[in-house]
Amino acid sequence: MPKERSRPVVSEMQVVTRAATTAAALLGIDDHALAEILGLQEVSVQRMQCLDHLLEKGSEPFERALLLIGVFRNLHAMGVGEEEAARSWLGRHNRALGAVPADMIRTRTGLVDVLDYLMSCAAAEDSSGLLPA
Repeated sequence: MPKERSRPVVSEMQVVTRAATTAAALLGIDDHALAEILGLQEVSVQRMQCLDHLLEKGSEPFERALLLIGVFRNLHAMGVGEEEAARSWLGRHNRALGAVPADMIRTRTGLVDVLDYLMSCAAAEDSSGLLPA
């Protein structure tokens, strides 16, 4: 009888940490900016990339990571999922938001505002697949 292989235990903290670093990389967010977004030291962000530092569930950085992941997922779902297009959208002034989304997401309030905006655009089902500037 073959031995059952044990599956590695993956925690929610590992999943969120990996998803946040992956989303940041795909959105062109460097370590310094990600540290600012999450409210961490840059060295912690660097350690996150190899899962040597995990975002603790319920902590402010964990909650901010969830918001960043939401921004990434909404951009992708709305057809702005191509890395270059998403980076371009984040880096351009947005009339509806009144600011550059990449600057806004550096604060919790800005993350919430950008995510709310993206969710409202998704709800409106913009048939063009493009976000209003």
